[in-house]
Amino acid sequence: MRIVNRLSRRVTGFWSTDPDPILMVAVILIALTVYVATAAPTVTSEDSGELIAAAYCFGVPHPPGYPLWTLLCGIFLRIFPAGSVGWRANVFSGICAALAAGILFRSIRLVSIGRSTAAGAALTMAFGAVLWSQSVIAEVYTLHALLVTLLVWCVLKWRQTNRTGFLAAAAGVTGLGLSNHHLMAFTSLGVAAWILLIRPQLLLDWRTALRSTLLFMAGLLPYAYLPLRASADPPVNWGEPKSWQALADHVSRRQYRARPDADHPTPSKSLGEYRRELQVIGAYVLRELTPWALPVVLVGAGVLMVRNRSVALLWAVLTLSHVLLFLRLHGIGPDRAGIWSSKVFFVQQYIVMGLPLGAGLDALVRTTAGWFTEASPGSRRWWTSRFVRLLPGCFCLFPLVSFWKENNFRNYWYAGDHARNLLASALPNALIFPSGDHNTFPMIYLTAVEGVRTDVTIADKYGYIDPALYRDMPGFEGRKPRCLQEREQIEEWIVRHARRPVYYTVKKDSPVTNARLHPVGLLYHLLPEGKPFDPDSAWDHIHYRNLDLGGGAPRDFGADNILADHEFFRGLNALRLGRSEDARSAFARCVDYGWGVKEIANNVGSALAEAGQVSEAVSYFKIASTIDPEYTTAWWNLARIQKALGDYPGAREAFVRLAELTPADFRVHGELGFLTLLTGGDRRIARGCFEASLRLHPDQPQILKALDNSSADDSPASPEHSARGHKPPPYADCGPSPKGAPPIENGIFDQTLGFTEHRWDFGEVEPGQWCIHHFAFRRDAREPLAIADVQPSCTCLSASVVSACDTCGTGGCIQASLSVPFRPGRRLEQSLLVKTECPVQSLIRLDLTATIREEFVLQPSSVPLDGPRPVKPVHASVTIRRMHGDPFRILEVSSGCAGLSVESSPLEASGHVVDLILDPDAFPDTFHESVRIHTSVAWAEPVVIGIEGRWNPQGDAPRALTNDNRSGQPDRSQAVEIRSGITP
Repeated sequence: MRIVNRLSRRVTGFWSTDPDPILMVAVILIALTVYVATAAPTVTSEDSGELIAAAYCFGVPHPPGYPLWTLLCGIFLRIFPAGSVGWRANVFSGICAALAAGILFRSIRLVSIGRSTAAGAALTMAFGAVLWSQSVIAEVYTLHALLVTLLVWCVLKWRQTNRTGFLAAAAGVTGLGLSNHHLMAFTSLGVAAWILLIRPQLLLDWRTALRSTLLFMAGLLPYAYLPLRASADPPVNWGEPKSWQALADHVSRRQYRARPDADHPTPSKSLGEYRRELQVIGAYVLRELTPWALPVVLVGAGVLMVRNRSVALLWAVLTLSHVLLFLRLHGIGPDRAGIWSSKVFFVQQYIVMGLPLGAGLDALVRTTAGWFTEASPGSRRWWTSRFVRLLPGCFCLFPLVSFWKENNFRNYWYAGDHARNLLASALPNALIFPSGDHNTFPMIYLTAVEGVRTDVTIADKYGYIDPALYRDMPGFEGRKPRCLQEREQIEEWIVRHARRPVYYTVKKDSPVTNARLHPVGLLYHLLPEGKPFDPDSAWDHIHYRNLDLGGGAPRDFGADNILADHEFFRGLNALRLGRSEDARSAFARCVDYGWGVKEIANNVGSALAEAGQVSEAVSYFKIASTIDPEYTTAWWNLARIQKALGDYPGAREAFVRLAELTPADFRVHGELGFLTLLTGGDRRIARGCFEASLRLHPDQPQILKALDNSSADDSPASPEHSARGHKPPPYADCGPSPKGAPPIENGIFDQTLGFTEHRWDFGEVEPGQWCIHHFAFRRDAREPLAIADVQPSCTCLSASVVSACDTCGTGGCIQASLSVPFRPGRRLEQSLLVKTECPVQSLIRLDLTATIREEFVLQPSSVPLDGPRPVKPVHASVTIRRMHGDPFRILEVSSGCAGLSVESSPLEASGHVVDLILDPDAFPDTFHESVRIHTSVAWAEPVVIGIEGRWNPQGDAPRALTNDNRSGQPDRSQAVEIRSGITP
């Protein structure tokens, strides 16, 4: 009873001493009303589905477990019966955020800020973009905001009253905050630093330290919930933290690092990366405060420095700990997903900005109202003064209006409908291997909470396969995989022993032989080869209310991913039905929804490539590699498809990039070696690539065979057949000068004269070929000359600095590569600017010239047209090839006449045969038609073949099938090769 009486007196004292309890409640109710009115009606995307399911069944969510949120939300779901479970969880987030706004109001009042001003500042932060967005969905960040505001109130109250009990309470709040989210560590470190800065003698107060430590440990007690509930095997049991080691791994997030498919973080960041991350945070803050509030915050920071330096110091220290410490320990990803997910990590910073915002508003009000201090009561000036004092309370209307549309989630059905559509795409008793939070977590919510499709088993709910599915697997018995290979073994065993339909949400290689993945609805169905299936009926059950009814809900990052998946599978279905235009439109919308997401662009490119639309696929692979220049999957796809298209320079550039990203990948070096041989490059460079690949992986018989063949001829290839080299691989030196290159001394650097301007002649160059030359620079005394930079004058000319070798002497060496994407018959003149570190002369200019030529060989075939009009179709053929026998491809053969059909087929040697079939019924007695042949030689116009003839019953000599050589006169010879320049 003594404890109850003490608490009763404390509560009564709170209401009797606080001058504005009603205003505090009003702030809470206003914020809560807005949050409830805009709350999502059901589950949303990303983590919400898994968190709601964990709270509903008192399970264990993803690391670090969030035990405090799980317990409080689970209790709230039980005692608040209105609406769906998903909506109740969303309302719980709104209640936490509204309470945070009320406590923020009290904290601002402690800094001697007026009541209306403090209320306006608290509501302004409550309606900020990020806090509001987290208050209408089920997430842990509004509870975190509540605990942060409570911590700030405790230390401000301690500063005002000098009672150490508030410091002990702050320690207990810190422990509770860490039981909810690890972000509390950044706030608590800043608060601790501030306390020691203004009161260092507290280090000697052992009583306060002991009480604070005990309350801090008590705040961590919710973590005991995790092993207790994990032992009961709830439906959501991420990581199964039953043992001390498993609990430590879960709380410390080590489970993420232990995943076989997890990315390893980079050990350090450059200053440029820190600058980029600070720019992202600055954009967050600017948008959160709106253009109206930001100047007020800046003014308020100065006002705090004058009025209350200790509070200004608290705000500054918290800002440093929230921003700089976060960037040092965590950071912000470079892609859209990383930037989008990091905005919630600064909720605590947005909250504490209410202090300078309140101070700034208060200063503006006092200054403005002071102009009317001498007005008599009841006068117009007196009423104006009262009106000015009430204006800060309306300041919250700026963010309320600005962010209403994007945070009004009351019609947000994307995630729930998407999960239903995924489950509707599967047969009864299905086993689904999902990928992506927007796919996995809403399905967990529907199956575990709402009881939808409980016959379906979600195999991968936690980023790893559920151990319950392979407890009988020999050698594993439910043990988690330690590497990707073990995961694949587990997956194969489950598929073989499941005896149930198996589905995936993303395309991958089949885990078992003689089986393929087929798109069915929004899933991929794993089926044996040749087994019939129904790909159409699932689409009858796929509906999105926000698309069908136009609900007007905002699209967050998760909704964009959902819509991108929907359009992607629509594109796959259109490809299956042969509607190429519909497929391309759907894929374009897919990438538009998923802008900034590299995986989406890569998947679209893969789908188009598999459907044979390889030219369209290249652009999507380039988009993916542009979004993330270190995305190796896109570079692999781009390299392979460019190689298949015959774009060997582009393929080599992609493989060289892969060699930079993954130098330990033996496949890259092998591909570079084969590509060098394919393009007729220097065999010694190819051999160096093969040797590098064998050092990484000796068991490669195909490379051993190629290495033996390449040893037969060590002579370097001519410049016309050298492979492209934007950057030479690390295993290849610059080598000797190519055959036919000028002597290396022509590029000598003369220290006395400054420099020698030299014109370098590449000679005659054929389009599509690459010429490589080496330039060496050294002082006249043969002292080394360092080269700082090389700047080509055009895109067809690339150059890179390579290490000096014996052939090039002791000077700096440059490898210059020349590509010729120009029309034949032109003369090319370009230049290189070489920057050296020599103080005498910093720029060396080298001019390069080349003559470009191109010729085709067309061999016409005659058509027997004598006699009467034939009854059957007449066949003819034309052989087309490059003059030098270089490989090329025919992209398209077209005819402008319905009676003339054409087909093409490659020869064993370089070239193609074009077959022409003439329907005599579709032609008059005299006819002249043409066929256009598009080749892979992009700088040449299409080849035009003309066919002339007439049906002559009198038996005149037949006309010949000829080539249009642009002279206006068809050539009538039957067996002579016609050399035609295809220049425009």
